[in-house]
Amino acid sequence: MGYTKFTKQLVQGVIDKSKPKSVLDFGSANDYETGNSRPPFISEWYLGQGIKYTCIDLAGDNGALQLDVSHPLYPWEHGAQYDLVVDSGFSEHVVQMDGYETTAFHDGYIHSIYPTKVKDAELGFYNCWLNKWDLLRLGGIMVNENPLSGSWPGHGYHYYTPKFYDELEKIIDGVLLSYGEHPSSGNIVDGWNEWAIIIKTGHNFPTFEEFKKLPIQKA
Repeated sequence: MGYTKFTKQLVQGVIDKSKPKSVLDFGSANDYETGNSRPPFISEWYLGQGIKYTCIDLAGDNGALQLDVSHPLYPWEHGAQYDLVVDSGFSEHVVQMDGYETTAFHDGYIHSIYPTKVKDAELGFYNCWLNKWDLLRLGGIMVNENPLSGSWPGHGYHYYTPKFYDELEKIIDGVLLSYGEHPSSGNIVDGWNEWAIIIKTGHNFPTFEEFKKLPIQKA
């Protein structure tokens, strides 16, 4: 998971318009635009703009809050709600699991979590989205960029379809400001992502039964 040049441009547009004071990253994301073999954490980019940075990641990189987002986390338990919430290649990996392994990359600089056994993929994905919503303040902005169905084979457990955000907007207290598809790093063969920017206008979020009817392609 991480930010490409496109991701940063997407988020920068939101920053320029909404002037967030705080951001919550789902995943201890790296800045892959640099091209470094040890890509810096994206927190440096946010902090350079005077934005308070927090991230959630079981791997614990970059001082991340080691919270399991496949289960509900409530704002009053975490103690904060954020102006901006970003999911740049995170939610597609989230499942409820019975145990996990940690794998190091970039000479041990960053780490990823892999389930040893998947317990419930659908419920884990739903709870991840519920947490993204609950931890976003009213009037806050959510930015999402995740693999499009038919792309990134073997990458995650959930793939976003072109109709996902159209249908999601109908059942949330939020407005879909913009969305589209983009080939990550120019990979037009099988590297397409679905991105979306949503503003939260109310607190209600669909039930699990409602949510799992949304068009998501499973791995």
